[in-house]
Amino acid sequence: MKKILAMTFCCVDIYPGKGIITAGGNSLNLAAACSKTKKADVYLMGNIGTDIYAEKIKEKADEFNLNRERLYEVEGNTASNKLYLTEDGDRYEKDDSWNGGVYDYFKLSADDEAFLKEFDVVATTVWDPAFKQIINLKRNSDFLLAVDFSDHSPTDEWLEFIPMD
Repeated sequence: MKKILAMTFCCVDIYPGKGIITAGGNSLNLAAACSKTKKADVYLMGNIGTDIYAEKIKEKADEFNLNRERLYEVEGNTASNKLYLTEDGDRYEKDDSWNGGVYDYFKLSADDEAFLKEFDVVATTVWDPAFKQIINLKRNSDFLLAVDFSDHSPTDEWLEFIPMD
């Protein structure tokens, strides 16, 4: 069975006007979608805090049978994003909406680096705190690397993988 690793962005979305908190983030959402295929073992890697938000992320991961042995609980706050709704239901953020919490401090240990090389697919984001480490590992590894750039430009490290001829 294939092995997929989703890194490292797990957070909660908080809707203050509605009193709703949902677990998500790029990594958790991608991992949940991949697990639905039942064709791969799906793992999460990253930092979550020791707060109630971390519990929501762990519950969602367990709901989708995601392996969270490398989802590290670190003293502090889980990443969160406050989202507000317009009268039409569109989401928007304010300047102080994002709180990166312990997510912002994730780094790959030597053991994590060896673990990562065991995967068929590694998925991450360009804003991953360990992005440069992941790129450097990819240079000498066989895993397929998927990167969500959102609306960011590719980094110089990433552009080395894209033939521009």
